[in-house]
Amino acid sequence: DALAATNALAQDQVVSELFTIQVIAANGLSAQATATFEITGSADLPTVVASPASNTLVETGALVTGVTTATATFTLASVDSTVAIDTAWLELNGWLTADTGLTYTTAGTYGSATLDIATATITYLLDDALAATNALAQGQLASELFTIQVIAATGLTAQTAATFDITGSADAPTVT
Repeated sequence: DALAATNALAQDQVVSELFTIQVIAANGLSAQATATFEITGSADLPTVVASPASNTLVETGALVTGVTTATATFTLASVDSTVAIDTAWLELNGWLTADTGLTYTTAGTYGSATLDIATATITYLLDDALAATNALAQGQLASELFTIQVIAATGLTAQTAATFDITGSADAPTVT
């Protein structure tokens, strides 16, 4: 199963391996026979890998401009069938689309993520107006994870998550 040729077999594809065996007797006479092995392909799981985020996000604070956007890209693959982002799974898991499936968006604790289906790129937008973001202390580290699922033409699936790291900043004091 570790060979590329074996993994490339499609579901129910049948190939044969032939091996010839020869025996030689003590008197010098020989005989040959051929052993045939039939191999039937099965569907392999697709794979999906998330790249590291393009940068660390920084909360906008009293003394810091902040970094509020980062991206990550998913790499989808299958050795024996086509593979795509599973949009039905996205919708079942809280991702919303407003453009008939070109992009999907979901809310996180500190911001939101938008997934571009055509490029398999996820863009994270840190929302400095959210209470959770403002509650981050100077230098405090937090992370947001966004999981996607891919589906192969065979129906098999795989999941991975993109991780976005956030650093808190000191907020200006307020007087009420």
